[in-house]
Amino acid sequence: MNRPYVVTSQIGRQVPNRDDLLSLEGPRAEMMMHAGALVVMTAATAIYQPQAQLLDLFDDVTLVHQNGTRFLTKSAHVDVAANTAEGHDPVRGHGPSGDIAAQGFKILDKGDRVIFTGEANLVLKESRPRAASASPPALPAEIAAAAAQVEAAAASLPADPPLPAPPPPGVQNPQGPTDAAPPRGAANRPAKLRARASAGGRPGKA
Repeated sequence: MNRPYVVTSQIGRQVPNRDDLLSLEGPRAEMMMHAGALVVMTAATAIYQPQAQLLDLFDDVTLVHQNGTRFLTKSAHVDVAANTAEGHDPVRGHGPSGDIAAQGFKILDKGDRVIFTGEANLVLKESRPRAASASPPALPAEIAAAAAQVEAAAASLPADPPLPAPPPPGVQNPQGPTDAAPPRGAANRPAKLRARASAGGRPGKA
């Protein structure tokens, strides 16, 4: 069963001495694929064979699928009755699934299969959401309880008082020097006291 299609153009001319050929400028072909998706193909020029239902597109050939996929190439041969197409010039495409560059393409089985020929380079886009990062394994109950006790004991300890800031250079400490020298003569007082005790007390042993 043939799928519906429509071929239009901005300007159409009969090719001289060829009743079965039409020269088209600004052609546009709309084809309904097997799954019901619409595919639109446009180009700068084309040759259309109404009886054979064949369309050859040239220059700035664009193929746009209903799902948002778009292909660009220089030429394409389309069988509008069979809903197939192929091209042998380099093709570039991009769409929801990724980007592709190849030396040619084929659309077969009424649009169910798209084959890229020659050297091809495909870059797929990430479609599935990233899995959430797994949480680290929990500590055993004994270790967790011991850690909680250590943390509680550390929290109950009094905090150390802050150290006083040193005075700025050139400024004396208001509390005076910490290592003050003893008053004059203080070092000799213990010796005098011992001497008096020896004079007034019991005589020492010889």
